[in-house]
Amino acid sequence: MSFLSENEIEDWACEILRECGYTVTTGPEISPGGAHPERASLSDVILTGRLRAAIDRLNPHLSQAARDEALLALRREDTPDVVDENRRLHFYLVDGVPVDVVREDGTQLATGRDCWILTIPSATTSSPCVSSCSRKTRQTGGPISCCSSTACLWA
Repeated sequence: MSFLSENEIEDWACEILRECGYTVTTGPEISPGGAHPERASLSDVILTGRLRAAIDRLNPHLSQAARDEALLALRREDTPDVVDENRRLHFYLVDGVPVDVVREDGTQLATGRDCWILTIPSATTSSPCVSSCSRKTRQTGGPISCCSSTACLWA
């Protein structure tokens, strides 16, 4: 019985995503000091610039304050329980981030309007798929295993 390595699974996932219109890049390329840095430190999980751009592009009908509220809700960790936190983020991906909408005069118009953060990529979007590590080899020629999985970023 043969098993697939994490690298083989990651390569397979990246190829499928490439076929769906995603651009594949590596974590080191977008890390501080990389060719195209998009995060201030390696501990930054969310690429805030891309997330901000996606929120703005997908929700032009919302005020800047509502879009800021959605960004903060996505960056905030509401609970230390990983399962609950994953459920919360899954809800945001599927149903949108609930935000308050306020009129220009300051009166509240609605509560629970959704701010969308995900769309299906098209040929005109720049949706990257980030591989978790660069492909390096040991002296024996085998791949160095990677600890994290492939990440798909907002459309």
